[in-house]
Amino acid sequence: MSGGLQVKNFDFTVGKFLTVGGFINNSPQRFSVNVGESMNSLSLHLDHRFNYGADQNTIVMNSTLKGDNGWETEQRSTNFTLSAGQYFEITLSYDINKFYIDILDGPNLEFPNRYSKEFLPFLSLAGDARLTLVKLE
Repeated sequence: MSGGLQVKNFDFTVGKFLTVGGFINNSPQRFSVNVGESMNSLSLHLDHRFNYGADQNTIVMNSTLKGDNGWETEQRSTNFTLSAGQYFEITLSYDINKFYIDILDGPNLEFPNRYSKEFLPFLSLAGDARLTLVKLE
């Protein structure tokens, strides 16, 4: 996933479940899962930081309506259970108020749906992991 994957016209709506999975690289810095309307309008940026900048073993969640120039206030979790070479699976769902994030063998997190979106047609995955699963149900 180093180069990343972008899916447009994706049908991620309130009440559906999005599951992504794969294997974390052997020397990871970070990988992210993003959903929104476009890369410049992300309702959820879920960034797993293994060793990136000053962050180690931290999950950073954020949102933006203006790309890199409009990030909101970050929410962070140090309940970090992923490790190099490991299989991961993350399931996302949401309602008008919140995102629900379930990490296999890890924490269940919540993040506000700050823009109250009910339809998110954009998905991107990037970073130090090999993607083997994308499922929308």
